[in-house]
Amino acid sequence: MNNVLKSALVAVDFQNAFFSPSGSFLLRGGGILNSSQIIANTHRLIEYAKKNNHLIIFTRLEFRSDYSDAGLLVSEIAPEIRSLRGYLENSCDSEIIDELLETACEAVTISKNRYDPFNSSNINCILKTNNIRQLYFCGALTNVCVEATVRSAFENDYYVTVVEDATSTYSKSAHEASLATIANHYGKLISTQTLISK
Repeated sequence: MNNVLKSALVAVDFQNAFFSPSGSFLLRGGGILNSSQIIANTHRLIEYAKKNNHLIIFTRLEFRSDYSDAGLLVSEIAPEIRSLRGYLENSCDSEIIDELLETACEAVTISKNRYDPFNSSNINCILKTNNIRQLYFCGALTNVCVEATVRSAFENDYYVTVVEDATSTYSKSAHEASLATIANHYGKLISTQTLISK
């Protein structure tokens, strides 16, 4: 009997908003630590996923042009997003970064209007339709959209593994605190090299 879990690689928010010098998150004063390393490790993860016939899913945060679907993030937490025209659907800001765009075109790309795609997209339906039980996560921001998605994945009974050197955020302390929370409550941590060597 085959007990191997079907798996998916979930690449969270590899979009220009976070990784491009002209992205709205960077213009708001944010930044992604070690972004080049994160992208390089994600390339390695994608090759591993393809080799092992894992489903590959990209998520991206994007809103309607009037921000009517943006909720409290834009109305209360970060209203400057509106003035910067950040995360708009069909905009450069919401596009997957050039380094991963070709793979994203071949993969499943999911648009969401909340940190957590389980809350604002059909990701759960896609995973269940493909009989996926194991999720590997990479992307940004570790302590925001990655962690929010991991929490929901766990609550929906998926086995969660976060590739710790293929995720990042705006500070080392925030990254490490988030990984500690994930490891203690929601799933496992692994390095890129350890995973692709399996």
